[in-house]
Amino acid sequence: MRPKAFLVIIIIAVMPLVLSSVATPFPETVRTFSYQTLKPVFQTSDFVSDNFKGLFTKAKDFLSVHKQNQELKNQIRDLKMEVAELKEENKKIERLAQILPFLDQGPRSMVYSQIIFRGMSFWDQTVIIDKGSKQGIQKDMPVITHMGLVGKVTGSAPSTASVILLTDHSSRVGALGQESRDIGLLCGEGVKLLRMIYLDLSSTIKIGDTIVTSGMGGVFPKGIPVGKVETVAKDKDGLHLYALVRPFVDFSKLEEVLCLLKQRGELRYSQSS
Repeated sequence: MRPKAFLVIIIIAVMPLVLSSVATPFPETVRTFSYQTLKPVFQTSDFVSDNFKGLFTKAKDFLSVHKQNQELKNQIRDLKMEVAELKEENKKIERLAQILPFLDQGPRSMVYSQIIFRGMSFWDQTVIIDKGSKQGIQKDMPVITHMGLVGKVTGSAPSTASVILLTDHSSRVGALGQESRDIGLLCGEGVKLLRMIYLDLSSTIKIGDTIVTSGMGGVFPKGIPVGKVETVAKDKDGLHLYALVRPFVDFSKLEEVLCLLKQRGELRYSQSS
């Protein structure tokens, strides 16, 4: 049915109802005819109204569920962050527990520091720590962890200091084979392995031996663990042996260090059992 025709029927059906409201008496049959004619329209209107109310209720419920879902997601996110922070704190406590035995040697002999910056390029392997001259940190002080030697301080500001790592190209440390007692010089090469040079051809140093600091040079106390020998061979001119040494310290995971403060007399390094 066309819209115009439908509209005409509606007007014809409604007209008697309008007239009945202003003119009385009015034939009951005409009134009944009008109600019967408009009944589908009323039913459709009620249907649409009921469905609209239902749709509105569903939309309201959906928004409520969506809001609750978002709140739960936020709570889960916050809990995950708290768990991650607790795990990080737990790992830090584990690392500190390994360092604490060294701190027991005396509060003035060592300073605990955290690494706040690292310039770990191939040619420049240095780190910055969060302690400086205010805490007694000075140039050439040895830096260690519970595993062994890290490097030495190259300069200090009031609240920070720079540390050159063993692996840096300019790093030089007097070294000693703990088992063979052979003396040499440890050099950084920008990689994970150190090179121990100037070993005598008659040296009995071998793969698996432990290398410690020799105490020569006046910078590093004697006996600080450095690493283990992985290779022994002759150098290019054939006049000396050299050894490749893998450090005990994993420099890629370095987070906290201890600076050995200078004291009167010789400062010895004793590894905790």
